[in-house]
Amino acid sequence: MNGILLDTNVLSDQARSRPGDPISRWFDRQDRDRLFLSEVTVGEIHKGIAKLSQSHRRREIERWLDRVLLVEFAGRILPVDRSVWVRWGQVCGAALRSGGPLPAIDALLVATALEHGLAFATRDGALRRAGVNLVDPWRD
Repeated sequence: MNGILLDTNVLSDQARSRPGDPISRWFDRQDRDRLFLSEVTVGEIHKGIAKLSQSHRRREIERWLDRVLLVEFAGRILPVDRSVWVRWGQVCGAALRSGGPLPAIDALLVATALEHGLAFATRDGALRRAGVNLVDPWRD
């Protein structure tokens, strides 16, 4: 597979961006069919929604998730299956050998990208030590 797995922070900024912002310009240059999400990211967004009180903002995010994000990425939301969990164990073990643990969710996203042969778009440059090809949409 050739493409880019998007970190949750990329989607969050893209949802808030205005035309001309660095993240908006980066998205405009991308072939949308080469952009992927993980089920983990969908879960992180649901967690963020659950933290909010009932409000207009919460309803906006719920609508964005259901009517925009899940529709736009239909067929390109990657599962966390056994092969991803095996890769996650390898990524976490290697990180411990080389200096310290990675946050579990970040390591799971990196494992998903590696398992599917994808680059990983994030602003967290520290994840480079996990052996994944990083793309920084705020700089690229």
